[in-house]
Amino acid sequence: MSQISRNSTVEHDQKGETEKLLGSPLSDRESQSIFADPVQPSFAQKRILCVDDNVPELLLRGKILELQGYTVVLFSCPMQVLRYDLSTVDLAVLDFDMPGMNGIDLLLRMRALHAQFPILLLSGSMHTVSPESRVLFSKCLDKGDPVRHLLDCIARFLDPK
Repeated sequence: MSQISRNSTVEHDQKGETEKLLGSPLSDRESQSIFADPVQPSFAQKRILCVDDNVPELLLRGKILELQGYTVVLFSCPMQVLRYDLSTVDLAVLDFDMPGMNGIDLLLRMRALHAQFPILLLSGSMHTVSPESRVLFSKCLDKGDPVRHLLDCIARFLDPK
């Protein structure tokens, strides 16, 4: 599996036309090891932004979401999110404990940039997040929960039927 640096971004759409590691393109071999042909559900055009400083978890989460048919944008550095065109995002999944800026600060800065999509908090240290901070997020999930819980939550926000 390919490693991305702490300050890198990976973007991939469901058609496999936009595979890139910003700063350097992925080789065919790296691309095959990270991305697979995703399923095409009715909400396949939805773009999910994931931010987590734990790169292996970030890549795995991105892969799982791609297999569900979503377009994913991955950031390992929260500061880079603030330079991204947030108007293209349908939902975000943020880690809480990241160097330089935690998930709450990132959420507040994203909202200041007029991000109006649902923002989920996914944290392994949910016990450190105050109730006052939890209400800022559309939903708070624990990293220890089954992945199906995250997928169901995302589906409820993106396809509320």
